[in-house]
Parts: sequence; structure tokens; C-alpha cells
Amino acid sequence: MSTQAKRENPVQEKENKENGFAGNQTQTMGKTLAPPPFQLQTDPVQRKEDESEETVQKKDPTPKNSYADATPAQEAIIQKAFDKARPIMSVAINKLATAAADPKKMDAGTKALLQRHFHTTDGDHVKEILKKMRTIKSHLDTGINFEVENEAGNTLGYVYKFLFWHVGKIHIVFPLYQNSSEETQIGTIIHEVAHRFTGVADKAYVWQSEYATLSRKDAMNNADSYASFAMEANGRSAR
Repeated sequence: MSTQAKRENPVQEKENKENGFAGNQTQTMGKTLAPPPFQLQTDPVQRKEDESEETVQKKDPTPKNSYADATPAQEAIIQKAFDKARPIMSVAINKLATAAADPKKMDAGTKALLQRHFHTTDGDHVKEILKKMRTIKSHLDTGINFEVENEAGNTLGYVYKFLFWHVGKIHIVFPLYQNSSEETQIGTIIHEVAHRFTGVADKAYVWQSEYATLSRKDAMNNADSYASFAMEANGRSAR
């Protein structure tokens, strides 16, 4: 049975859909380029051309997203939120990295956020959270394969789950996504990327009462915990 993991309006996601995933769909992987072969060429013109190409590559870190079934307007809306999600994740990662380096010197703000969203400030737990946050950021930096769905309902986005893995593209649902706040649009992307690439589940959403009573284990296995921590670490609303 196929299921979906997704977010609802303003943050809730509808129950997992059944029979929506083709079993032959596979995970999209980032591409790793091998270094260029060693050159014995000493011609200064050739060497200058090689160096210029290398410089261009280093100055072009822009992720390469894809947008299936999206109009230009829909692509622009998703891209705008995506562009804001990346620096938001960087700030969150920096806070966690500082906390993980010396938990005893963790600042009060980070400690409060960890307690609120993950129900722990333990150093080993912080390292686990940091690892997942870095995984989310690395895939944002590589680029995401999005697919737009045009349908009514209260779902903002979802990814398919096949057996034990989230697979395929990240689905963004219009018009609800377009009509949501900027915080919700950004948070939806982080939430769905967390599902897709770290395998975390949906245990509770930040606006639900049960969010505050999740066990530490469930909080660390909850997509909304990662998205909400990242947003609030930047002084933004989790919704």
C-alpha cells in the first residue's frame, strides 16, 4: 500500500493517500563530478581557459531545481520560498553546530528552541538533529525535483512513501500553497525535504496540542520539528 507524507493548511497535512505511487518510481540522486584529469599541457592560453572554466564553476553554486507540471507563475512562487529556505537552514545549522560543540555553553535561546521542538538538549541528541539538518541543507543546495499538483483540499505538499522510504518528487499543491503565508510556504519546503531525504515521519504539527507532549524520540522523528526549529531559529513564525 502506498502512502503520502504531507502538510495541511495552515500546517496540517491530510491523511496519507493510498494507491498513488507506482512501484517502479525511484529516488532522485544528486550528481557528483569527478575531478578533471591531470593535464601535461603547459600552453598559457589553454591553461587560462581551464582556469576561467574552473572559476565559473566555483561562482555558480545555484541549485538546479526542476518543476514538473508547473506554470511559470507557480515555478516563481516555489522558487522564491526555496531561495529563502536555504539561508534559514544555514542559520539553524550554525546554532546547532555551536550547541553541539559544547553543550554546557549552549545559549539560552537555542536551548529553549531545542526543548520546544525536540524535547531534549542532550549533546548526543543535538548531534543527531544537526546531522539531519545538514542533510536537508545539502539537498537544498543540490536542487530539488518539484512537481505541481492542481487540486482542491487542505494539503500544501507531500512526498510518496514506498515501503520504508520516501521517494520521488516533492509535490506542491496549488492553489492552497500560493494562498498561504510566506512562512508556511518556506516551512512546507523544509518539512517535505526533511521527509524525502532524512526519512522522518509525521508525528504531530507545531500547532497541535500533542506537539508539546511528544516523546523525545518521536520529536526527533517528526518533520515539523525540523521545519519549525529552523523557522524560529531565524526569528520567524513556525506558521
